[in-house]
Amino acid sequence: GLIEATRRQELGISEAIWQHSHAGKVPRPTHVAMNEKRYTISKGMYDSNEGKFVFPGELIACRCTSRAIIPGLD
Repeated sequence: GLIEATRRQELGISEAIWQHSHAGKVPRPTHVAMNEKRYTISKGMYDSNEGKFVFPGELIACRCTSRAIIPGLD
């Protein structure tokens, strides 16, 4: 997730949409709630269960991804 965020920032992409994977047997409620929400790539999205900002796929067993918002095409 962090590598993808860095690549996007280098391309001038500053926002993305969180995509919950729906693949786990016990999904994180906060990640389900984040699904389809827009966030700033440099910051991540705040996860109240973790008490910090996180990126899709950063936490152990997180299968979430994101979809880049390309300026001018959103």
